[in-house]
Amino acid sequence: MPSPPRLRRHAAELAARHIREGGMDMRSARNKAATQLGLSLREGHPDLPTRSEIEQALASQLSLFAHPDRPLHLLHKRQAALEAMQFLHAFSPRLSGAVLDGSAQAHDPVIVHLHTDTPEAPGLFLHEHHLPAQQDAGQLQLVDGSVQQTPCWTLQVDGITFQLWVLPMHALRSPPANPIDGSALPRASASQLQQLIN
Repeated sequence: MPSPPRLRRHAAELAARHIREGGMDMRSARNKAATQLGLSLREGHPDLPTRSEIEQALASQLSLFAHPDRPLHLLHKRQAALEAMQFLHAFSPRLSGAVLDGSAQAHDPVIVHLHTDTPEAPGLFLHEHHLPAQQDAGQLQLVDGSVQQTPCWTLQVDGITFQLWVLPMHALRSPPANPIDGSALPRASASQLQQLIN
């Protein structure tokens, strides 16, 4: 049986593969890898890889298996995200997820967090601009410990899938928490994304 550090590294690599090949979110990928390896799913267990370890394994795999056009696809998605954020500026949009951190694959959506204390407002805005979107709902924990039931709008624009998560205004100061370690999810405003693109 592998030693604990090797087992943890193996779990991180397996989780990264689930993200890369199956488009799973980080927490689901980590839990699936842990289950496959017979590891405890208890938070803080020493054999469970951290978000950072999974991200490192994912970056390594992406560089090894990357399609030569991946940087162009990522740039295209970031530019589309910037246009969407400028269009949705009234909702203080923040980019999150794989398009921001650079690990986006072809199937990954552009995830944008919108902020308003009127949850139906983004849906009305999309409707007024004749943008057909499918409404769903989800749950996010914020770094302040509160759990938010949030509407999520999914739409396709020019072949790119967007997920628009609607959060209350106070989530600008208390953003969604990373489900693995509880830290704030990395997010970028339109101006920060513009700097990243340049």
